Amino acid sequence: DSYDLSILNTTFPAEEILNMVKNAREYEEENSNNLNGIRMLFYGLSGTGKTEFARYIAEKLNKKIILKRPSDILSKWIGENEANIRRAFEQAEASGDVLLFDEADTFFADRAGAQHSWERSTVNEFLTQMEEFSGILICTTNLRQIMDPAMQRRFHILTEFKPLDANGIEILLKRYFKTFDFNLDLLNQITKYDTVTPGDFGQLAGKIRFMSKDSLSSEKIINELCKIQEEKETNNRC
Repeated sequence: DSYDLSILNTTFPAEEILNMVKNAREYEEENSNNLNGIRMLFYGLSGTGKTEFARYIAEKLNKKIILKRPSDILSKWIGENEANIRRAFEQAEASGDVLLFDEADTFFADRAGAQHSWERSTVNEFLTQMEEFSGILICTTNLRQIMDPAMQRRFHILTEFKPLDANGIEILLKRYFKTFDFNLDLLNQITKYDTVTPGDFGQLAGKIRFMSKDSLSSEKIINELCKIQEEKETNNRC
């Protein structure tokens, strides 16, 4: 109930994406239940809310999520990648659940740069399965630029998840830290960064549990959020 789509900073409005999915499903049900599949790609920095939005879509459609990570798909045995991909699609087809591939770039990188035949066959299998799938497929990635072009063309909806804007930061500060007041000077300290994500608030909320209450203040919370951004900048330079 507390999930707020207005917090997300996406190139295509999150509310419209949800409505489009609902419209497509209603249309298909009214036309002989001929399901053609819905394929979506959510890309952007880690922590920007891609996976949680996928869960929200499933919840609003009264469906469960079948989540597949690279560790569920990739194998050292020849042919097992393709078999794992096929089984994932078959499972979702049979159950009617939303199929979510997290960090999907791991197993459908551009075939032009493939050095092994199994890399191409993995992408080929995924392409085949996604075209035949009649359910809802969502893929998330931090690295859209390395994805195979043919793969990207097959998605009906592509949207980038960007870091929070000032409005999103202020909303999450109030939600996570209700007992603290944040004046304009404090807000300006954190909104000057263009790397703040919803995941940062979850990270800080987990960390604050271990701090004494006497040490907590609005200034302390903002300083901790700023440190997270500075750590990102350091890691990016490395």
